[in-house]
Amino acid sequence: MATSLLTIKQNARYIALGDSSDAEFSDTDVLREINKGYADLVEFVISRSGRWEYGLTYATVNLEAGVNKYDLPSDFLRISKVDVKPIASLDNYLPATQIDLQSIPTSQDQYTPSSPEFDLRLNKIVIYYSQDIEDVTNGLKIWFQQELDDLVDDTDEVDLPNFAVDYIVLYAAKKYCLSTEMFNKGRELERQMVALREQILEFYSNRGEVKEILMSPEDLNFR
Repeated sequence: MATSLLTIKQNARYIALGDSSDAEFSDTDVLREINKGYADLVEFVISRSGRWEYGLTYATVNLEAGVNKYDLPSDFLRISKVDVKPIASLDNYLPATQIDLQSIPTSQDQYTPSSPEFDLRLNKIVIYYSQDIEDVTNGLKIWFQQELDDLVDDTDEVDLPNFAVDYIVLYAAKKYCLSTEMFNKGRELERQMVALREQILEFYSNRGEVKEILMSPEDLNFR
């Protein structure tokens, strides 16, 4: 079930101050820390669990004859898969496999695998194939996970399980506590975040095998 930004803000204030409407944790500050916590959560799970895909979308690129290097989408976090139609007469896309340049037994210019392969270089994707690439409209399809859009309006929603949203709440509350010199509470919230990270990672690493862990603000013990 998706959780609204308003609910996340209220819960962060409740954890930090014991009052979900306390304006001491200002809208500007709580929004900033919630967005940081949201990004921290997603980047943590993506980096630690290869199974989780969030914000998955794709972009298409027109292939040009004789060209094998193309720009990557500007807003990608991680490439999930690449499909390519290097020859205009092909009916279907061919899946491309990511390679490790260290495994290539020859120079890159002479590398011509029988099935499409690709390599990532900074903001570029390089396609390797045994046949010359032709002009093909939308010949390259890149599936990727997008960078997160910041939450802005109270009606914006985070489409994550409740226990993952709790991590964002704890992150924001901890930041407030540390900034206002409530160090003991901040350290306790950090300990809860560490434990919750492991539960989150276990859930997303074993999707479909682990039941969701549901927690309410009252269940989060910061005393």
